[in-house]
Amino acid sequence: MSPRVLVVEPRFELEGVEQVVAPDGEAAVALLQREWFDAVIIDLRREPLDGWCVLSAIGCWPTRPRLVAIVGERADIARAKSLGADRCTLAGTRLNLRALHAACRPHPETSSRSPKPTGVRA
Repeated sequence: MSPRVLVVEPRFELEGVEQVVAPDGEAAVALLQREWFDAVIIDLRREPLDGWCVLSAIGCWPTRPRLVAIVGERADIARAKSLGADRCTLAGTRLNLRALHAACRPHPETSSRSPKPTGVRA
């Protein structure tokens, strides 16, 4: 079974994964509250609900997908990791697909594929 990935950065296609695209951060949070994903790829510069808000909202969930953050500059990497990002890549650089596929695996402690509780807001 291929990993299920929520992409809040629809400018690229991934092969070998089930990819669902959210048009923005608000839609991403709504999807995450209803459905399970093995990973979320999010551009931290997107609007209307910017990626930083989404990352801080879902980064603290006790069971959550892996979070791959696309950041604008190297200085943003530490902040993204402190908010829960498992992996970061710089915007405008070529994504390392092997590393991305590794990031799409579920967390070892995630034994159930259930959506997150409702009421969690960004």
